[in-house]
Amino acid sequence: MKMTRILFVCAANKNRSPAAEFIYNQLADGAESAGFSQSKALEERTVSALKKKYGDSPWAKGLEAFLNSFKPRRLDAVSLNHFEEVYAMDKQLLGFLAKQCPSASLFPPNGVKDPAAIYPTKTGDPFLDALNEVEAGVRLMLADKRE
Repeated sequence: MKMTRILFVCAANKNRSPAAEFIYNQLADGAESAGFSQSKALEERTVSALKKKYGDSPWAKGLEAFLNSFKPRRLDAVSLNHFEEVYAMDKQLLGFLAKQCPSASLFPPNGVKDPAAIYPTKTGDPFLDALNEVEAGVRLMLADKRE
């Protein structure tokens, strides 16, 4: 499978898009992430969810490296034409992103709710729910690329 340069975009590059970058790069290669605004670091609840889900998995070493090296960045610091595929993590963000990148798509097909928002969860942890949705979306994306 040819490596495709992919950019995942969320609101602040501290929850959903970094999770998508990490998961995609564990299964393939070529993903990066950015946000419309820039946080100073990954959200601690995202870090906790990542460690809970992947800390004792075959991805543990990659997770440690990712957590030690990840630096959130703003979308305006990224050259969009560097990527073959650009994905927004929810419909509202896709509306904003489409102005800069008309070929942008929603990831996954229904988007991923912002885990920092208050809403009912499947696991009781919206950050773990978001990781589960992101991983399922990445696996679906890669399965489609292989067909």
